[in-house]
Formats: sequence, structure tokens, C-alpha cells
Amino acid sequence: MRKSNEVTLKEAIEQLLDAYRIRGAYKQADVIGHWEEIAGKVIADRTKDLYLRDKKLFLRVDSAALKAELIMMKSTLLRKVNEHAGMLLAEELILL
Repeated sequence: MRKSNEVTLKEAIEQLLDAYRIRGAYKQADVIGHWEEIAGKVIADRTKDLYLRDKKLFLRVDSAALKAELIMMKSTLLRKVNEHAGMLLAEELILL
């Protein structure tokens, strides 16, 4: 039985993220770390640069054909990123 002032490790980490206001940065790092799972192996293998800034997902790929395909599936990719993060992390996709 837990005492009233005890918290689980998960609760402590959640409190830490909120206290230091780093939840967004943590979620961004999580998205980048799980990019292959979110976007798929083919896209992840051809991704050369990936970062998030000001609710924009910046993505550089090494294939013009893949870039054209990503333009068409922009909303799907943004939805997957936000679902993985569990929050609105990216509103716009910028292909570099």
C-alpha cells in the first residue's frame, strides 16, 4: 500500500517534465527517435535531416520522387507524428 506522499516513477517524470517546461522538447526527441516507426522504413532510410521547430516539421529526403510523394501525404504524416506525441506537435510539414 502506498503512502499518500508517494508517487510512481511515471508520475514523478511527468511532474518533472511539467515543472521544467520541457515536455515539448521531450516529445520532439521521442518523435525523432521513433521516426522509422512513425514514417515507415522506406521514408526513414531516405531521411537525411529531421527536426521540429515552432510547430513545423522540417524534413530533408534524398529522393525527388519521395519528396513528391511526401507532399501528397503531408496530412497523414503530420497526423501520425501528432498521434505518436500525444499532443499537437507539428501543424505544418516543410520539405527541404
